[in-house]
Order: sequence, then structure tokens, then C-alpha cells
Amino acid sequence: ANYVYLLDGHELEILGLAELGTKSRKYDDCYVDDRDNQIDIILKGDEEAMRLIKKVVLPSNGKYKAVYNPGGPGPNPEKGVRYTAPSTKSVADVIMAIDDPMVVNYQGKGLRNKILSANRRERKRAEREIMSRHHISSHVHN
Repeated sequence: ANYVYLLDGHELEILGLAELGTKSRKYDDCYVDDRDNQIDIILKGDEEAMRLIKKVVLPSNGKYKAVYNPGGPGPNPEKGVRYTAPSTKSVADVIMAIDDPMVVNYQGKGLRNKILSANRRERKRAEREIMSRHHISSHVHN
């Protein structure tokens, strides 16, 4: 975070990692997650830069800490059983989902359209912020 990468002249900043879930006034070890079993990478910057991302590397060694898969014993852990383990180095291909976020849910089209609309609003807000930061004027596309 707080470092802007230039990819072919386009800006990209990694804001952090998240496991998205239900908004709450208080979070603890029992929060309700989004049930997708994925870590969300939060990015800010130019769409052109984001489209250049092909792989994500999770080093999990040296100065890079490992991550742990969710899981556990519930309220009655069995002594001596390891319920989670640190990640090892891995490389994952990126599925480009800017044009089609591939949202699937049991609530049907209504929620998908709501999410797509929110994504478009956030993208416009981020584009305006970047343009104002660099004193750029441009038309923001829908």
C-alpha cells in the first residue's frame, strides 16, 4: 500500500487484501464471510493497468508472511490436531473479470445488477479522484 506502480504508463496501487463479508458494527473471529473461499485483492488505479495483470504471486517466505486458510475445530477442538497450516509459495492465474464480474448468487439478477451498478459508481469515483490528483480532464465512460 501507499506505492503506485506504473505499468506501461498506467497507474496501479495495491490497497490491501480482504475477505469480504457482511457489514457489521463489530468484527471478531466469528464474522460472516462472503462464502467464496477467496482473498480479495483491493486495487486502485487505471483500468488499463489492471488489465495487464496476468498472475498473482503469494511468496509466503522471507519478508512475506504466510496466510492461513480458514477453518477450525469449532467449539470442541481435539487436542493435538492441526486445523490450519501456513501457505507455501504459489502462483495463480488471474481471471479478468472487469467486463464480466461473474457474480453468481441465489438471489437472482437483482443483486447482481446492484453489485454491477455499485462497481460502476466506484470506478467513476476512483477515475475522478485520479484525474483530479493529476489535474487531468477526461470523459468518464459508463
